[in-house]
Amino acid sequence: ALGTAVVAVGWSGYVRSLLDNAGWHLPDYLSGREGSSGFGFDILAAALVLVLTAILVIGVKLSARVTTVVVAIKVTVVLIVIIAGAFFIVGDNYTPFIPKVQAQEAGSSLNAPLVQLMFGYTPTNFGVMGIFTAASVVFFAFIGFDVVATAA
Repeated sequence: ALGTAVVAVGWSGYVRSLLDNAGWHLPDYLSGREGSSGFGFDILAAALVLVLTAILVIGVKLSARVTTVVVAIKVTVVLIVIIAGAFFIVGDNYTPFIPKVQAQEAGSSLNAPLVQLMFGYTPTNFGVMGIFTAASVVFFAFIGFDVVATAA
């Protein structure tokens, strides 16, 4: 339930931003806690949770169809971004391809990162090992979000 609420609030923020760009503004007390004093209720997040709940209650077949449509939209958007972005690539931006290593302050005892405790590697910014550090953070963030969203 908490994972669903977080994802719904995120989507609500996107929809609210889209509505603001179109010139339609929700009252502060229906837009969540941002900018409101006192009571706040995110009507868009609640509506999204109710719609998804209704789809799940109606049946698995409808839920699978809705999921297929949402995935198709996501893949289309990603392909549009990749194709449009390909025209803005500037080769000079890739020099240096891997920036020089910038050491970070090492942690100690329980404040140390797990990789430092297990292998003695102090995490760095940039460099080859910095790339692996960043990739692991992004990977686990994605997996965590995916697990929460799927479970929700």
